[in-house]
Amino acid sequence: MKARQAGYSLTEMLTVVAIVGLLALVTVPSFITFYQSNKVKTSVRNFVTDLRACRQLAISTGKQTKLGYNTGPTGTRSYTLYQGDSAFGLVQGATWKVLPNNRGVKFLDDVIYFPAKTNASPQDFTDYDQDGDLDLVFYPDGAVKMPPASLSAAAVTIQTDQNVPKRQYQIILSPSGKVSTR
Repeated sequence: MKARQAGYSLTEMLTVVAIVGLLALVTVPSFITFYQSNKVKTSVRNFVTDLRACRQLAISTGKQTKLGYNTGPTGTRSYTLYQGDSAFGLVQGATWKVLPNNRGVKFLDDVIYFPAKTNASPQDFTDYDQDGDLDLVFYPDGAVKMPPASLSAAAVTIQTDQNVPKRQYQIILSPSGKVSTR
């Protein structure tokens, strides 16, 4: 009886390595794009959640709330949640306090930012308290204070420099306070 050795030949091993290499070459870039795209979408969702929480706080406490954010030449990532001292009335005359317990100052994830405004449009929000931030003010009935030249909707733009299919999102606010993403 002859003893026979079983195993793979060098040719078979090289063929398998080549096939795995080709599959990796095709799938890895798609996976990276998928990962980056999901990270951007998650970041936008987190901001929208904070925006809706600001609106809900105004409704539940019966006082105005505000989300202030800044745009800059390099794009900024911070925004602040405030609560006012009055239910309705002049936004510019209100006293605003940052929400306590680290709930007030927030940052967008490192993949997105508020881009600089090149031309002011009627949809841009206004710096109501002259602190350099654009302000989204919610009233206790859930409505949002619209920019002076806008009647139907206003938008907050968020952008990314990642290599993803959609690089810019707009968060649309209606006068009733409804928040949607486009």
